[in-house]
Amino acid sequence: MNKLEYKRRHKLVYDYVKVTKLWVMNLFLRPKYYYEDKEIQQRKINGGAIVICNHQSWIDVVQLLLVFKGRRLRFLIAKEATKNKLAGLFLRCFGGIPIDRSRFDIEAINNARYALKNGEIVVVFPEGHINSTGVLNQFRSGVSVLSMTTNTKIIPVYAIKRDKWYQRKKVIIGKPVYPENMEGSNPYSLGKADYISTYLFNKMSELKEIMDDRSLLGRKNKIMVNEERI
Repeated sequence: MNKLEYKRRHKLVYDYVKVTKLWVMNLFLRPKYYYEDKEIQQRKINGGAIVICNHQSWIDVVQLLLVFKGRRLRFLIAKEATKNKLAGLFLRCFGGIPIDRSRFDIEAINNARYALKNGEIVVVFPEGHINSTGVLNQFRSGVSVLSMTTNTKIIPVYAIKRDKWYQRKKVIIGKPVYPENMEGSNPYSLGKADYISTYLFNKMSELKEIMDDRSLLGRKNKIMVNEERI
């Protein structure tokens, strides 16, 4: 058995926290979901999948647990985050897969591949670090390699940062990306990995633009209402 495969007690802790604690965060975040294509309900995922999301804070983890609440998620996490014993235990219970961000961590990639082949969902923050600027950074190639070597679909998710703590957390879920449908003759070539990384970055940028347009429209409507009152 793989050393990072869920143990039964870890699954029990995971399910206990989701049932007893997650509803509190649901009340706090009050997430509102949008879909790039309403006919596709990506929250109901069958089999293995890679979920990618922009990374603004630790709340992103909770947010994704709410979005895909019907499944257990395995997060690729920075190796240094596991050095704290308490944090390390918590992350292990949530199926965390430590990755060394200073190099191409083949061990972490293999552990993630193992999880995907077992039909699990692996979550990756492709920017590689927390970025609260609102401007997407270029994606690292690990997601592309992981997807190509397991022939696993990728589900892009973009979340809007809240300006005020009481605002609803808005999330848009994009259409799945299938690596076998991407260009490139050699499925394991470096060129194809770069192509997929660029494609995913552009896709995430499109989702961001959709949400930015929604926010701008909402502000304009609010201004119009205020002007009518005046």
